[in-house]
Amino acid sequence: MTTNFNHQGPAGAVNAVLAAHGVTERISADIARFEHAARNIAIANHEIEKVGAAFNALQEKADHVGHLLSKAVQRHAELKAKRATGATDGAAELYALSLDIEQLTSLHAEAEAK
Repeated sequence: MTTNFNHQGPAGAVNAVLAAHGVTERISADIARFEHAARNIAIANHEIEKVGAAFNALQEKADHVGHLLSKAVQRHAELKAKRATGATDGAAELYALSLDIEQLTSLHAEAEAK
């Protein structure tokens, strides 16, 4: 991400502005290159922080969906075990949990992929 301000590079551009304002001091090319590199590093660090924050937000969402999925799977297993012993209640909840698990599995896979 280097940008030359003119054909003379960053120092030339800064020195041209200084000269236009009657300032006799000049910036060396090394100092200008260092300042330019430092600015680019600062911009890159800021972008990395933004990406990191977005990643953390997505990871939190994936973890939340994973937690909901785990709870649904656990409850589904409990109901299946209960029905295996002859209980007849919970059929509606068992069916609803099956649908929830299917949907949550899809959401979790999408969240993990991002």
